[in-house]
Amino acid sequence: MKKEKKRMKKTRGNCLFLSTIKSELLLVMRTFEAIAARTRSETPNLSLITEVEGRPSRICKDL
Repeated sequence: MKKEKKRMKKTRGNCLFLSTIKSELLLVMRTFEAIAARTRSETPNLSLITEVEGRPSRICKDL
């Protein structure tokens, strides 16, 4: 019986920990989405392709 209670307590602790991490990740994701939306509104001509030394290049590949 003691082992079962100990296991249940550990499981509840793990669930609480994972729930906290999920909440924090959602907050970070919303923050990045807000930054991206603001950037798009301030720079409407921003595209994934930019000119680098006279040739088109994908921003993601340059990073």
